[in-house]
Amino acid sequence: MAGNSWQQPVSGEPSWGTFHPHFKEFVLNTDPASTAVQTLDLSAEVPVGTKMVAVIVALRSSSDNSEAYVYNNSSGTQLWGYTSAPHNGQYAGGLEFAPVDSSRNVFWGVSTTTVNSLQWRMLGYWI
Repeated sequence: MAGNSWQQPVSGEPSWGTFHPHFKEFVLNTDPASTAVQTLDLSAEVPVGTKMVAVIVALRSSSDNSEAYVYNNSSGTQLWGYTSAPHNGQYAGGLEFAPVDSSRNVFWGVSTTTVNSLQWRMLGYWI
């Protein structure tokens, strides 16, 4: 039976590598929030060669329909994923897979300056 990336690699299929559990909480600076692309340096948390991290995102905003973004590059031109807080003052959460660059950075941002709480809980990384 042919496999897939969740069971066994299929010939020619790209691989994320091997998952390594590693737990760490980050409270990202969102007060005052900026909609510019931000960098989170993970060099103290993940080894050289890390390709991606899994994070649980908790987001709260003082306005409806606010979002937290994960980007694939520092310019913010390649959106990788997002978590949305649909209602004012309520927390929203999501699971994100954030790509890690060769300097062990991940790039993130928010959609509006009304985001007043953003936390990432890293579950682990792929190398």
